[in-house]
Amino acid sequence: MSGARVQASQPSTNRYIDTLTGSTGNYTLAVAGGSGDVYVSPSDPSTAGWSYTQVQKTASFAADTTPEERSIDFIVVATDAFVTGKVVLPDGTMPKAYSVYISLRGAGGTEFGNSQGESGSFSVSVLAGTYTVSVHSEDQTLGSPSVPSVTVAS
Repeated sequence: MSGARVQASQPSTNRYIDTLTGSTGNYTLAVAGGSGDVYVSPSDPSTAGWSYTQVQKTASFAADTTPEERSIDFIVVATDAFVTGKVVLPDGTMPKAYSVYISLRGAGGTEFGNSQGESGSFSVSVLAGTYTVSVHSEDQTLGSPSVPSVTVAS
């Protein structure tokens, strides 16, 4: 799959890197020695139509300067629908772009989410199922109203 975002984090170094897959779905990340977590996600979750629903994978390298290589493959699944909406502040204005994250969590722990854009709108690609909706803002003085669960049919 081309254009997927592959991310790696190394807690021991507080380093985070990412790259996009090429036209053949391949990618390369240059990381330091030690262990790190690797994850894949859509570069644009609002239009992707797919998701990676497994846990992140771990890669370990010797803590020296010896060049090493690992192959890590990810299996993604096609999603069934998009949950869309709009975030509006109590005074009717839009929050700062990308400052609010909308999370949909299924009963089995699977989570999908995306930030709102400049117009306040958001789109989250999900699998069929019932989801608890949570809204998280960078502005800690803001809360969110109770949002009913969302059910998506297959």
